[in-house]
Parts: sequence; structure tokens; C-alpha cells
Amino acid sequence: MRIMKAIKVGLIVLGLTLLASAQVSAEKIFSISENSFETAERRMVIAPELFAGTTEFIFESSTALRGRVEIFSSNREEIEIIYHKVLFAETRQQADSFAQIISLNYEVSSNSLVLNASAPRNAPWRKSANLSGQIECEIYIPENYTINVDLAGYYLNIRGPFPEAEIVVSYCDEVRISRIELGLKLSSANSSINLKDINGPALVKSEGGNISARNIDSGLGIASFENKGGAISVIGFTGDELHCEAEEGKINLEKIRLINNARAYISNSGINSDIYVDVEEIIDSHLEVFNKTADIQFLLPRDISASFEISTDPDVGEIEVNGVPLVTEEVEWGSLIAHTPEHHSTIVADTRGRGKINLRRKDF
Repeated sequence: MRIMKAIKVGLIVLGLTLLASAQVSAEKIFSISENSFETAERRMVIAPELFAGTTEFIFESSTALRGRVEIFSSNREEIEIIYHKVLFAETRQQADSFAQIISLNYEVSSNSLVLNASAPRNAPWRKSANLSGQIECEIYIPENYTINVDLAGYYLNIRGPFPEAEIVVSYCDEVRISRIELGLKLSSANSSINLKDINGPALVKSEGGNISARNIDSGLGIASFENKGGAISVIGFTGDELHCEAEEGKINLEKIRLINNARAYISNSGINSDIYVDVEEIIDSHLEVFNKTADIQFLLPRDISASFEISTDPDVGEIEVNGVPLVTEEVEWGSLIAHTPEHHSTIVADTRGRGKINLRRKDF
């Protein structure tokens, strides 16, 4: 009897192995073009009881994979994942072999649900620039989850509302993040960044690729944007403090509101990298703008109330004032200290080199 039980167990194990192989090999593959293939779309639903107690969603990927990841907030309790694989191969048979070594799996770890897109580090497509294994997925998760993503070579789109997000990306085609309510951390290399409706403290660092941000409210924290090798554009800011620092790329700020002791520090050290600052409102606040070798242009409110400390190179710099009613305190070559009749805020500008500084009142 013991021998028979052992044989039965062996048959069951073998049966499960054959079933798993059949499921993988049965994956439908469609030819999109001569060397492009896709698998059929799959849907994975994770029931709430399987990730109970978790508060963080983590997406990770093998470095061998590329693709598209879109994460959307949902008012449903379960997590839904819709995905398919994209394969660039010489033959359908090769595409099928690529598909079999790409998988999407999840696990619950501590207070996190981790979704992992996996493929061998030495995947066969890495030997040729014309071959590729990719995965594309849409992920719907409860809106009370914080988001943590670490990717290279993907298109990434995160659309909340979500409380917080921490993102590390490199060589991504584009990164789009919107509706983060309590804070964002983003580190990027060689990726285009688009942000919208970000509330709470923000720390955005980029090396290459432009940063574009709309509707930023730092609350009582700091919204900081740093870019080495790309432009920074912020359209619509309110909050306690704004930092923008570029080393090679223009800085464009529009609809900036600084009220109730708010502060803004803007700095650029790039060659021919101008700074443009459109101040929508400034009340009892402080604004400092520094540019090493290029121009600074201010567009100021009609009712501007501020003192000004303006300086540039006395030999090659230039200061120009258009429509701003100033009472001068000190005027020298390359230096202007002045204020409007009422002055409850402070604006400091310094080009340090050849740059021109222009102060212009709106509608003038």
C-alpha cells in the first residue's frame, strides 16, 4: 500500500507539471507585423482578503524587460491587472519562446503588495538590438494605497488620487504622474517628466530630460525641482516654499503665487539658459532668482508691492524696468536697490555675469 501511495503522489506531481507547461505553451500569439508579435490580453483579479493589511503598492521589473505601465486609482476593493506581452522576434516560434520566459507575479510582503514583471537577466533578446521582450499592463488599485515604482525603459503613467508616490526611473520614454495628495519623491535619469495636480512636499530630481509640472501646491512643505541637463517648467504654484535649480536648461515659471511668508529660490547655471518668472501674486513673501550667464525676466502683478535688490555684471550686464513704479534707494552700474511705494515683499535678482534683468508689470 505504501508503494501505491508513492506512485499516486508521483503521478499527481507530474500531472501538475504538465498542466503548467500546457498553460504557458498555450498562450496565444498574434502577428502584428513581420517581426512584431503580441500575446492575447490577460486579466488578473486579486481579491481584497489576499492583500489585507497592506497600504503600499510596489511595482518592480527585471532589467531585461521594457514596456508600458499605467496605474490608476479605483474605488473598488480588489486589484485588477490587465496585461499582454509584446515581442520583437525573427519568427513566431522565437516569439513564443520569448513569451514563455516573461511573467507577471505578485506577493504580499510586510505591509506591501509587490507586483513583479520578471524575465531572466540574460534573456535571449538582449543579444540583439532588433529583438525585444516587453510587457504592457494597466493596473487598477484602491485609491488609499501609496505607490512605489522602480523602472528602466518603460512608459509610466500614474493617475490618482493616491496619498503618496515614490518613483525611481531611468531611460523611460515618458513619466506622467497626476493627483498625488500628500507628497511625491521622484528620481529620474534621461526621462521626460510630466506632473499635474501634485499636493504636499515634492522632491523631483532629474538628470537629462525636461521636467514639466502643472498645479503644484506644496502646502506647508517644499516643492523642489532639480534638473541636470534639462529644462524646468512649473505652471501654477502655491504653497510654503518653491525651489528650482537647473544646470543646463531654461527655467519657466508661470502663475506663481507666494503669500503669507512663502519663499521661492530659483537658480540656473546653464549657458544661454534664461529664467522667466510670471508672478501672479506675491504678498508678504520672498523671491530670489539667480542666473549665472543668461537673462532673467519678471512679469509682475499690476499691484506689485515689494522691495527690489537687483544686480548684474557692471560692465556687460543690463537692468531694465518697464511700468513698475519704483522709488530708488541706490543706483550704480550693475546694481539697483529700490521699492514700490508700499513694499511688503522682497524680490532679489542676480545674473552674476552677462545676463540681462528685466522687470515688467503686467498689461504694460
